[in-house]
Amino acid sequence: MSGMIDIRFLPIDSLTSQQIERASEVGLSILGVVVKGEDDIGRFYRFRESVHGEVRLVKVLVSSITPGWRKRVFNLRSKVDLTLVRPDDLQQCRIACRSRLASIVEIPPSKQIIFDDVCASFLRERNGSIGISLRELFKTLDIGLARSIMSNIRKEIDMASRRGIPVVLFDLKLRNMFLDKTAVVHLGKALLGRSEDFWLHSITTNPLIILNRGLAKNFSSSTPGAKQH
Repeated sequence: MSGMIDIRFLPIDSLTSQQIERASEVGLSILGVVVKGEDDIGRFYRFRESVHGEVRLVKVLVSSITPGWRKRVFNLRSKVDLTLVRPDDLQQCRIACRSRLASIVEIPPSKQIIFDDVCASFLRERNGSIGISLRELFKTLDIGLARSIMSNIRKEIDMASRRGIPVVLFDLKLRNMFLDKTAVVHLGKALLGRSEDFWLHSITTNPLIILNRGLAKNFSSSTPGAKQH
């Protein structure tokens, strides 16, 4: 089993060496650093050169479904390690799940089901994954609809699992708390059910496979003579 991975840790402009050290202490081995464009990618490389340790930093592009999102993600996808697309409703989710531009489709807490079997079919066809933010799950505990929202997410996870779609849990830092692997696994199980092994894979094996798939694809596309798809 690989070390713990948080594929959306912090934006590059909020990252400090102290946070990297603290993340390493709780067992995080790979951190996704959010970049918005070329300038942020430059900041990422400069920051990575300034820190030392065993934590691996990777570039993550996060996008919502807004006008021009496809062009923006397409232009940057070969320069980042992973793309995370967040839809706001069912129609947007179907668009995101069908698009090969999204490494992971985030399923946000919602009063309505936004990930259905059609979405799952699209993702299964292209070996996609869904992602869930632990930080946003916690935010729903402060509102009156927490029970129905958690119920919806459980149903969406069930639909993904029936199709064999991997689930990735991220945003593992809650306010100023850095959670270790055991705490994250127990929270996932307490909030959304499933087994401890299920949640352990969601923060170790699953994101690692997705990252390695993206890195291999980017290497292939940048190799002279490689086919462009």
